[in-house]
Amino acid sequence: MKLFKNTRDFNLEEMQILNLRLAGEQKKLKEILKYKKILIHGIIALICIALIKITGNELLLIGLGTIAMISLGYVLFTPICIYYDQKYLRAEIKKLNGYINNGKATVFGIHSKRIAEVAAVVDEFTGGTPAYFLVELDVESVLFYRDTQYIFIAGFPCLDFDIYATHDAFFLGKPICPLSKIIDPIILDEKARCCYEKKFGTPTFGIKDINFDKLIGQYNNC
Repeated sequence: MKLFKNTRDFNLEEMQILNLRLAGEQKKLKEILKYKKILIHGIIALICIALIKITGNELLLIGLGTIAMISLGYVLFTPICIYYDQKYLRAEIKKLNGYINNGKATVFGIHSKRIAEVAAVVDEFTGGTPAYFLVELDVESVLFYRDTQYIFIAGFPCLDFDIYATHDAFFLGKPICPLSKIIDPIILDEKARCCYEKKFGTPTFGIKDINFDKLIGQYNNC
């Protein structure tokens, strides 16, 4: 069994996420303007230079000279940083606007029958490995699913959900979109996971042609 791509209109939640992200990027662009700070540092530098000319104290000269150099450095280099930061943010805003105006999300629709959660493995030294899910798609088809960012979404697991294409997951900031009510999955504990992976190896994430009950048995009776 294969998963097929489908293009659909953004739903209300997705539009809210995108509009909030766009507003955040636009706010960053405004906040990056530091001309007032540049002006303040310029004034500080001029005052220090003026004081250097009239003071004869060596320690004071060193202190004023240091402050003047720091302020002048800020005045000279900050505009360059601002330019590149603005350029980057404007490019990101342009991409985001283009994505929003397109109004479509590319997804892999999942309509499952049962779901099992395979527990995370805890390790004090390596940090362990995160949990993942076994999703029954058909009689002889199971999806091994774990989002690549290891962040499970509120409202998941559920039987019906969309997996976003990589491009869409980037803009929306999450890998999936739950479409039905949350369920209590079958739980496979850490012992069952370690036993299975010791015998069959670490699973490749994707679709495996196997009966769901048989797979659960491999975890519980290995």
